[in-house]
Amino acid sequence: MNKSGVYKIQSICKPTRYYIGSSANIKDRWGCHLRNLKNNKHHSIKLQNHYNKHDKEDLLFSICVLCDLDGLLKIEQLFLDQYQPWFNIVHTAGSPRLGIPHTDEAKQKISNGNKNKKRSEEVRKKLSKLKKEAGIKPPTRLGCGKKVINILTGNIYNSIRVAAENTSMKYSTFRSQLNEEHPNTTDFKLVV
Repeated sequence: MNKSGVYKIQSICKPTRYYIGSSANIKDRWGCHLRNLKNNKHHSIKLQNHYNKHDKEDLLFSICVLCDLDGLLKIEQLFLDQYQPWFNIVHTAGSPRLGIPHTDEAKQKISNGNKNKKRSEEVRKKLSKLKKEAGIKPPTRLGCGKKVINILTGNIYNSIRVAAENTSMKYSTFRSQLNEEHPNTTDFKLVV
């Protein structure tokens, strides 16, 4: 199911720096941001430079608010006016592509970027240190790769285990709730 709303892309090492955007399909839009960043073609030169220096591991994607398409740009503008996000080049909401899918040719061009970008050892150590200081633990094997969203706050966790730890709940209990053995007892859902 497509979710429309306002989202944020935030730096972990510099948390006061973030990007705010809106989309008719947030999940697809995040993928588009990542492809453009990987291909060194992102429209925000500030975000592109940050990505080139720190890579995607330093970027945290989250949903600010889910809303209907009718009020989407108005709500995005409220966020832009209030927060003046550092990575945004333009502080006016509006997208000529709102809800319009890319052509197959455009998708192919996007996917033909540099997919083998490597981070330097220095950058990896720096990010590791920052994550430890921020209390961000690397995902463990169990639950790795399955992102979880708190539907009340919009926070997205990189794994089931990380989400469970943030709720002080046992991993097995948390996972059983996500698997809908107890569908009405949790505010968390797997991100598809």
